[in-house]
Amino acid sequence: MKLDYCVVKEGNFGDDLNPWMWPRLIGECLDPDDGTLFVGIGTLLDQWRVENRELGQARKVVVFGAGCGSDTPPILNDKWHIYCVRGPRTAELMGLAPEMAVVDSAYLIRTFDPLPASGEYPFAFMPHHRSEDYVDWQAVCDQAGIKFISPRLSVDQVLADMGGTKVLLTEAMHGAIVADALRVPWVPVTFSPKFAFAKWQDFTRSIDVEPDYGTLTGACQFGARLGKRIEGRVKQGLSAFGLGKHKWQDAPPVVKGIGNAALDILAEDIQGIVEQSHPVLSSDTRAEELTEELQARLELLRSDFHKGLLVAS
Repeated sequence: MKLDYCVVKEGNFGDDLNPWMWPRLIGECLDPDDGTLFVGIGTLLDQWRVENRELGQARKVVVFGAGCGSDTPPILNDKWHIYCVRGPRTAELMGLAPEMAVVDSAYLIRTFDPLPASGEYPFAFMPHHRSEDYVDWQAVCDQAGIKFISPRLSVDQVLADMGGTKVLLTEAMHGAIVADALRVPWVPVTFSPKFAFAKWQDFTRSIDVEPDYGTLTGACQFGARLGKRIEGRVKQGLSAFGLGKHKWQDAPPVVKGIGNAALDILAEDIQGIVEQSHPVLSSDTRAEELTEELQARLELLRSDFHKGLLVAS
């Protein structure tokens, strides 16, 4: 089977788990020249993705734990061999039996030797990889006083950083998935107006949790927030001359430049989430059930492969 996944030039933890994990788990089943495509970790089952990727021309497709993002799933036919999907929403959209919904296959990270949990970082933040194109999250996290974990780092480095984290704030869904698998409490954080709640709910329903979402100020909101800061500076200036209300002396200052103002705002937002958040974690029982189910289905896949059932005709 040929491993099929989304390759992000700059790197993306969730996608990069595919070439890191699957050769370790089913290396004997993988062959880049095979006519069968193996689809594991990722939101890869939308019809538009299938039509515009190699999946559309594949002679056989094996699915293990992938998910749908949009409301338009692929049209299934005899070439599809599905062992499990990410969650109930994906199963429903694809017309699959409820038992085909297990959990995102990145949860199999639990089957590897655990990293020592140092607890070095009380809180850490992982953004969505695309957010790094617009925000200097390292600077934001430094100002907020928490660890920054870039999803563009190597899988080994991300896992090491997560192993040292007590609570993970994450805009990246696979940050939450792997944190839950590693038993690191997590808080989902929204930033982009394109935040994919449906994808997250597909995952959270599979682990039986209903998290509260922390919210960061989006770029379209910076103008209003910055306006308030400018208003505060004006009020402070007036109060210095004995004008206006006494309370204006304590008005929050504004920093120079929209870049610095945005950094300040996001750092304050993160600090607020840290102070008010309610980290979630699936139960140990549920985590173990999901892991055992994924392992059982992976054994079935291996058995089918060695019987020749997954060979493209």
